[in-house]
Amino acid sequence: MIVPFYDQSQKYIIGVSGRSTNGYLPKWRNNDEFNRRENLYNWWNAQERIKESKVVFLTESITDAIKLIDCGINNVLAFMGANISDEQLIKIECSSAENLIILRHDDEAGKLFVKNIQGKCGRLYNIKVPDISKKDIAELSNSQVLTLLEKYDG
Repeated sequence: MIVPFYDQSQKYIIGVSGRSTNGYLPKWRNNDEFNRRENLYNWWNAQERIKESKVVFLTESITDAIKLIDCGINNVLAFMGANISDEQLIKIECSSAENLIILRHDDEAGKLFVKNIQGKCGRLYNIKVPDISKKDIAELSNSQVLTLLEKYDG
């Protein structure tokens, strides 16, 4: 699976990320010129809805973000891992978000993802971590996703 990252105007691809679908490692790989620490997946598409709702859904992985987008939830950003860089934090700070909804994986990396975001953002935002009944949000049906998240999307 190949996933493009767009610039602010949504006209130009600034990088691509590819996922192995047959179990080979690394699971995700980016083109050499793309700096994932400076980018958030779906940033180009999410900003308007984040400004309207004051809510941003944060995911560890691109596939989780794609699941939400497939459900019609566009105010979602993916980090591509459990860490949050200063560059990514600045983007969230500029987004007008007041509420961060963390959609984590049910594993150690997911716990680290929550800890990292709470550590860097806890005093600035209202943070919620919904309980997901599966390993991650991408494993839920669209109707399950919508039911789980409807109370959070301003």
